[in-house]
Amino acid sequence: MQNTFKKIDVSKIYNGELSEIPFEFEIEPQDTETLDLIFAENVKVKGRVYEKAHGKNRAESYVELEFEINGKFDTHCARCACDMTENFHCSRVYGVSKKLMNESDEYIEVPDGLLDIYELADSVFYLELPSKVLCKEDCEGLCVVCGCNLNEKKCSCKRNIGANTLEDLKKLLDN
Repeated sequence: MQNTFKKIDVSKIYNGELSEIPFEFEIEPQDTETLDLIFAENVKVKGRVYEKAHGKNRAESYVELEFEINGKFDTHCARCACDMTENFHCSRVYGVSKKLMNESDEYIEVPDGLLDIYELADSVFYLELPSKVLCKEDCEGLCVVCGCNLNEKKCSCKRNIGANTLEDLKKLLDN
């Protein structure tokens, strides 16, 4: 599904033409190699911009934007390097205002009435991608000596590297 629009005209809500503008599109992930993520399919974005509360007149109504982003990616565990597939989901809600008095992470300003939802969703998507993924919370990782996956078996090598690091360092300094 191609992105058929870049901007939503929220002025149609403020002037009373519409009370809700639903949207649905896909983001084609770019440059995820640096994050060690592979997306087999585009990421789906679905949401709406709507009038949540009436003001004295339509121009003073409280307008809200809500959307969710869903996808699935293949990656590797950050500790044991096993292949895994993860689901990605995030949702956001923002107030929409023609003019903001102060900067806020909870509101989106649309002075010309046009909301670039594609750019916003794309930014949220990349900000919310995990920096590392674990196969399980208590993943034991790989043995630093032999490289075996400690989740699958216990290795027999001596893993006490560094146990006497300060003592070994003192020997080096004495020589």
